[in-house]
Amino acid sequence: MKITEFKGNPICIKSENSRLYTLFKITTIFISFEIISSIAEVLIGVVKVESGSMKRR
Repeated sequence: MKITEFKGNPICIKSENSRLYTLFKITTIFISFEIISSIAEVLIGVVKVESGSMKRR
């Protein structure tokens, strides 16, 4: 299996390596997405608490 374009560089990769690399990329993207979503949830919670306390005053 040859990958002609890989980040603009023409190189040949064995099918196992490319499969592993694809899996690695997917897992890293998924993990980073999970981290981002959890951070966003925390931020949204903080904003909701802040706006709630502002309304009470």
